[in-house]
Amino acid sequence: VWHPKQQARDLPDGGWELTLPYSASPELEMDILRHGEQVEVLAPPELRERIAQRLAKAARAYGGTTGRRKRAASKAAGGGKGAKSAKDPAAPAT
Repeated sequence: VWHPKQQARDLPDGGWELTLPYSASPELEMDILRHGEQVEVLAPPELRERIAQRLAKAARAYGGTTGRRKRAASKAAGGGKGAKSAKDPAAPAT
């Protein structure tokens, strides 16, 4: 049980629907995002759009081997001492 007021039901297509009270919550977004393509937010529209934006941003990060990703790939192949943070390529390797 994720929330005491949640409601869940099986769907005819084999899916599962979970309905629960929502207030803007980074924790809820992270819980949704950890399921990747296995889930779809149906409502509220603001949450659906926020999740769509975050997934699009993540997809762009994996769209090629330029910029940060090229440097990280080079380092992973032995081209450097350590990986840089994806958020801050100038951050010291940890």
